[in-house]
Amino acid sequence: MIETIAGYWPGLMTIYIASFLGFVSPGPNFVVITAHAVKNRRAGVATALGVSFGTAIWVMLTSTGMMTLLNAYEETTLMVGLVGGSYLCWLGVKSLRAALSGTKFSDEFNKPSSSETSFLRAILTGLFIQMSNPKAALFWIALSSLAIKPHTPSIVIITMIIGCFAISLSWHMVLALVFSTGSIRQTYISFKSVISAIFGTLFIGFGLKVIHSVIAGK
Repeated sequence: MIETIAGYWPGLMTIYIASFLGFVSPGPNFVVITAHAVKNRRAGVATALGVSFGTAIWVMLTSTGMMTLLNAYEETTLMVGLVGGSYLCWLGVKSLRAALSGTKFSDEFNKPSSSETSFLRAILTGLFIQMSNPKAALFWIALSSLAIKPHTPSIVIITMIIGCFAISLSWHMVLALVFSTGSIRQTYISFKSVISAIFGTLFIGFGLKVIHSVIAGK
C-alpha cells in the first residue's frame, strides 16, 4: 500500500500544494466563512465544515471520472452556475439589507433556541456554496489529471480525497477561528453596517462573476 502511494507521491504533493494555494485565494468560500464567523463561531466552524465536505465531494467526482460525464451536458454546468451565482447574489442582497436596517446578516445563526438547526444550516450553506461553483469543477478536473490515470489504484484516489479534505478543513477552520476572535468580533460590532455592506457587495460581485462565466462559456 505504502509502495503504491509512493509511486504517485510527486503528483499528489503537487495537487496538495496547488489546492492549498487555491484555498487561500479570496473567493466565495472565504467570504461566506468569514461573514458567518464574525457573528458566531459555531456558524463559522460549521460553514468551514460544509465547504470542506464540498471539497471532498468535488475531488471524488473528478478523480472517479464522474465529472467528465456531467460536463458532457452543457445544461448541467449552466444550471449549476446560474443557481450558485443567484444564491450568492441573494446572500449579498440580504447582507446589504441588514446593513441598511442596522441588523446583523444571518442573525438566525445566533438564536440559542435553534443552535442545532443553525449549525446544520451553516454546514449546508458552506456545502452549497462550494458545490454550486462551476469553476471548482474545472479546478479539480485540472488537478486530478496530475495524479489520476485510467488505472490509478483506489488507495491513491482515497489518499487524494482525504488529503485535500484535510487541507481544506485546516485552512477554513483557521479562518473561522481567527475571524471569530474577540477583537475581530468587537470590530464587527462597532462597524457592523459597513462590514455587512462590504460582505454584501462581495457576495453580489462573486455571484455575478459566476453567472457571467457560465453564460459566456455556454
